[in-house]
Amino acid sequence: MPTLRQSLEALPHRDVRGIATRLGTRRRGENRKEDWIERIIGAWSASASRTQIMAALSPAALRAAVRLTQGGEFPAPLFFAEYGSVRRPRPGQRWQPPPWEAPQTISEELYYCGLLTATPPALLERAVRLTLPADLRALFTIDMPLGHRLAVADEAGDSDASLLHDVAQTLCFLVERPGLTLLHGRWLTSTAFADLNSRLLRAERTPLARAHARTRRLRLLFFLATAAGLCSGGSLTPLGWLWLAEPPAARLTLLWNAWRMAPLALRHAYRQATAVLPEPWPDLALKHLVNLPPVFTAAQLGQAVLGQETAFAAYFTAHLSDISALDAAASGLIETLAADWGAIVPVAPDDPVPSFSLTDLGRWLIAPMRGDLPASFLADQTGPAAQLSVQEGVAWRLTTSSCAPPLHLAHLAPYAQYMHLQDQALHSKSFSPASVPSGKTASESTELAGSAARRTLAHVYQLDEGTVAAAAAAGHGMPDLLQALAGLGVQLTAQQQAVLQAWHARGHELQLTILPLLRAARPELLARLFAYADVRVGLGELLSPTVVVAALPPADLVGRLRSAGFFPQGPGIDSPVSGRGEQVADETANASCAIRNPQSAALWLAGQLYAALGEHTTLPLPPPFAELTALLASLPPLDRAVVQAQWERLRDDLQTLLDGRTFAPPPEPSDPERWRPLIESAVAAGRSLTMRYFTAGRNVLTQRTVTPYWIEDQRGILYLRADCHLAGRVLLFRLDRIQEIQESGTRDQESVCPQPPAS
Repeated sequence: MPTLRQSLEALPHRDVRGIATRLGTRRRGENRKEDWIERIIGAWSASASRTQIMAALSPAALRAAVRLTQGGEFPAPLFFAEYGSVRRPRPGQRWQPPPWEAPQTISEELYYCGLLTATPPALLERAVRLTLPADLRALFTIDMPLGHRLAVADEAGDSDASLLHDVAQTLCFLVERPGLTLLHGRWLTSTAFADLNSRLLRAERTPLARAHARTRRLRLLFFLATAAGLCSGGSLTPLGWLWLAEPPAARLTLLWNAWRMAPLALRHAYRQATAVLPEPWPDLALKHLVNLPPVFTAAQLGQAVLGQETAFAAYFTAHLSDISALDAAASGLIETLAADWGAIVPVAPDDPVPSFSLTDLGRWLIAPMRGDLPASFLADQTGPAAQLSVQEGVAWRLTTSSCAPPLHLAHLAPYAQYMHLQDQALHSKSFSPASVPSGKTASESTELAGSAARRTLAHVYQLDEGTVAAAAAAGHGMPDLLQALAGLGVQLTAQQQAVLQAWHARGHELQLTILPLLRAARPELLARLFAYADVRVGLGELLSPTVVVAALPPADLVGRLRSAGFFPQGPGIDSPVSGRGEQVADETANASCAIRNPQSAALWLAGQLYAALGEHTTLPLPPPFAELTALLASLPPLDRAVVQAQWERLRDDLQTLLDGRTFAPPPEPSDPERWRPLIESAVAAGRSLTMRYFTAGRNVLTQRTVTPYWIEDQRGILYLRADCHLAGRVLLFRLDRIQEIQESGTRDQESVCPQPPAS
């Protein structure tokens, strides 16, 4: 059998680099394969670093190493079929993250720790047989305390704490993918459930089955989320968001009650082990667990149910063929209580008749009056704070504990790209001997380090311009992102907040809308329309001196224009007639052009208004973007255009109100008649003007360049309607707030001037 050195020497340069990176032995500036080999061998030879490496191995990898030690050599095809294949680096191939940082299979984990070698030494794709390096085999024996205890813990322990984490990650996954289509309304596609599986604490073994329905753990997670009402059709419900904010005891209680009382049809749909009997199973059997002996069998549970539930004699007769069928149902119930909930642990699983015992968590779940959660459960619900790593302002890496508050992770999900679930012990710069407690034997230190490694699993997210801008374009505001980062313990500097604001602003640079337009032959004609208050209500944003957006249904706007003495024309507009015929024509136009479903339009506007508030404050629930899109799509094209125009106007009003509309008096009120000659001259000649203007909403003086359209009178106050180059849109300016105005020459840059002190 080859030694570790012989195995490494037979590997390509890139593979050895990956192993050195995984073990933390690479040094900056070192690129020689021989140097890496020496450091890898040194890491496995030193007691402290070897202890750390073994502690960081997953329980499944430890069991595989023990199996290799017992078996000596295994045929390569059989080993890969059992423990998965190995992704090896090749020129030009990139992974994110690379396999040595986040192995996807047990074989990869062993290989990039130097524990998997071909015999005779060769590339893995040419290997006939696989084994452990000869000089490392003595480290992995079946009686090794750590290997034995981790193997037991992986089979029956920690499933209680991981269940809350995995359900929360399932909900976060759904938040990341709005509008996700589920097969048959409940199953993920193969790519989607593989991505979800990679972030779970108790993930399915790889290689995965090809279908979501064939993966036990993922079936359970979606069953619990659906039965508890946390999600529906691939989207979170309001109850789902509330559940994420609850403490662990409340979250676990809701999942437990949903599992107990789920209807038979739902249990059948998700292929649960408790689907053998209708309601009130499994609740019928759970209450008898606390009265069984400390060590019991499935048959004893079945006998207790059958003997004591005399009122259900007809129920048992109708649904069971014999007593053995009840024993089988009790056995399936015990299996899911042990594997999924950690409520039961096997005492002698290898006996011909397996026996079991109820755990502290099991007693807490079954108890009618629950107190505090068991201390062992709560110990797994604390973790380190999140850490933010900024890469020169281009991309941010956020590492969060697996025990981080799930509500903040869900709020973070739309803004960040999930990278991977990592073990923080493996990603330190080096394995320091100082981390091993003094006075401990190698096995004891390894056991402590292994326990710590399980508690330091972390999720890695990436935030960059693309992810934040995409969330902004979808309607997500900055307050939710800032609240999520603050809730995860991330303190942002002023510079970092400015970077986030800039990334978020990129999502608002382009907007595609369908708008109904009113076009006038001359600017003077459009200016006359704005003089009529009844008509002005139906006019939205001014796009040019002759084009304005219609903010009312065409039939309504046509009626207002005709009442004011104007005669619009366009597709679908009947020519006016005199007398009764005109009334009939208007009624026909109203019937054909009015919004057909005003309730849907009003709901869409209300939803858009709620979403817009997210730009200024944190929201109790994320806006239902998918439902709003579907609601708008359900409207006819003409109605869709009208409500979009109305939304543009409503959003402008909201921005004005939130801008601090104080109507403070200008520092030096001016005479409107003083500016009229210059403005009218500029309108006639089509020239731009530069002016100093007092903005009352922000209480500042601004330097602006405008292209004037006309002067209009509203309630006795003169306004200038002009295209503001600073705002990039047509605005109204009160003439008495203009402090200075002149023809624009080469001064095209605007600056904000603070208000001078009051005299």
